[in-house]
Amino acid sequence: MIVKKVLIDRADRFYQMPPDILDFARPLLGKPLRSQPEIINLGTSAWPVPFSEDARILPGSLKPASADKLGLLKESLADWLTQYHGALRIGPREIFLGNGLSSIMHLIALTYIDTGDAALVPSLAVPLYRQAITAAGGVPVPYQLSPRHNWSPDIEKMSSRIGQAARVLFVNSPHNPTGVDLNEQTFHAFVTMASKQNTLIVNDACYQSIPPRKPLSLLSIEGGRKVGLEVYSLAYLLGLPPVPFGFAVGHRSLISGLEQAGELFGRYIPELFVDLALDGLKSFPSKSLEQARKRFVAGAAAIQPLLELLRLETSSPLTIPFIWARVPGRRNSVAFSRLLLKRYRIMVAPGTGFGEVGQGYIRLSLAASKEEYAECINRVSARTRANRRGGAS
Repeated sequence: MIVKKVLIDRADRFYQMPPDILDFARPLLGKPLRSQPEIINLGTSAWPVPFSEDARILPGSLKPASADKLGLLKESLADWLTQYHGALRIGPREIFLGNGLSSIMHLIALTYIDTGDAALVPSLAVPLYRQAITAAGGVPVPYQLSPRHNWSPDIEKMSSRIGQAARVLFVNSPHNPTGVDLNEQTFHAFVTMASKQNTLIVNDACYQSIPPRKPLSLLSIEGGRKVGLEVYSLAYLLGLPPVPFGFAVGHRSLISGLEQAGELFGRYIPELFVDLALDGLKSFPSKSLEQARKRFVAGAAAIQPLLELLRLETSSPLTIPFIWARVPGRRNSVAFSRLLLKRYRIMVAPGTGFGEVGQGYIRLSLAASKEEYAECINRVSARTRANRRGGAS
């Protein structure tokens, strides 16, 4: 019997997925020539908190955490969030523990978005929200962010948009890639609109611990927990090593839906992750979190000469581990990013990787080492000097 190969195309939703932020660089990432230096990656940000050198990961610590241990973490998180955000009392039943920010976002979309449902997303944002909505069969509908409004939502325009039966509204504060955090007035407006239209707000708050000042939380807004979920990464929040461990906070009815969906897919939360989180809550802000903050501040200082050499304009606040910069003459973002990669072997993220409104901008990481920033500056300076000598001759 001859068995023919099965030819089944992928589902349409995979063709609707937004591309990766660094998708432009794939054709340029072949094996470097001997004469070429290594690529310096300023396009993404590696979380600068390693596991302690004297840490011993015992086999028993990787076993799934017990229900009692998970319950203890929920209670500790509830107490900490209530005090930290000055919110009304948060209970452990209002917290969902998950396997990381991306996993939780996809689970929220699968739980609360039906096929064909509209979900509002920022016109400038990481692709994760659009990916999660599309994977759930929903339709991402962008709401406008622009430099004219300092990259903040236009509430008047959104008031008419949200009336189109949007099921979920995704927000991100502090915002990646611009660093803008939402103010109290904007959060209040979102809560009012969501309550009137029966729309779920999902706030990605993964970078809330990066700025030394405390950004506003949806949890501290009156009625915020009734209409929304706030999603955190425990690694970023507490300064833990980059473990895939996060949580969502919201009304117990919303959390109950996530718990039910989580049972379908299963969650593996090792005891080690829970112990790290409990220690991080007790010592907040931990030494490792403070060191990460200092790393980003040092990165912002070290990268300034590079920004000047490339004539990049930036006014982004230091609220995320990135800088959002406008390229000279509003040149094409992808073309400028390709130029940096081909000419200097420096990788940055083009603004259009976050949405078309990012045209003319790039995002650069603040998590690189001082040596890497110095090498970037040397490469650009050397090329600039060579061009000047060539012009003079």
